[in-house]
Amino acid sequence: MNASLGSVGLLKSQLLQLASLQMKRGGKLEVSDLACALKPPKQLRQIETEILLGEQDIAGACYGDAASESEVALKELFAKLKGPGRG
Repeated sequence: MNASLGSVGLLKSQLLQLASLQMKRGGKLEVSDLACALKPPKQLRQIETEILLGEQDIAGACYGDAASESEVALKELFAKLKGPGRG
């Protein structure tokens, strides 16, 4: 079972839910808590479908291809990120 679909966000959500359930029980963790923390299969299938569609949408896009930004705009942004007096 791939309960998090390789998503750090889903994994974090599940671990936070488990921690919350564990705290409610005074530090005790039950097997049933795991079932409560995991997304149901139907929801996981929907999330997986959306992930795959999103991957198809960005296929061929490369990092560094900031076509929507002009060279001047990128240099201005870079200067702001560096901050004043940082060479």
